[in-house]
Amino acid sequence: MIALLLALALAAPPAPLPRVLFRTDLGDLVIEVDEARAPATARNFLRYLDAGRYAGGSFHPDGQGFAVLGRVVSGMEVVRRIHAAPARGQSLSPPVKILGAARVAP
Repeated sequence: MIALLLALALAAPPAPLPRVLFRTDLGDLVIEVDEARAPATARNFLRYLDAGRYAGGSFHPDGQGFAVLGRVVSGMEVVRRIHAAPARGQSLSPPVKILGAARVAP
């Protein structure tokens, strides 16, 4: 039992989760991407991010009010404003533009 507790105490801390900064016309928000809980979604999201596919885009309603790939680290007020924006079908009216998106240090 003592060996197990010692091994747990000496185990390396988990690697920090990737963080992403979104600059929008409503303000900035930072999300933490949970690769363990949503591996395929996180992998695809980060691949698109690294390819620059989000910059110049806009947010779209997902029909559920949330996306399952992580958590908001900062900018929750921006998320609330996006969530409260009126929608027409798959578009927010007016659109909430993504001015830039990039990985940031945890």
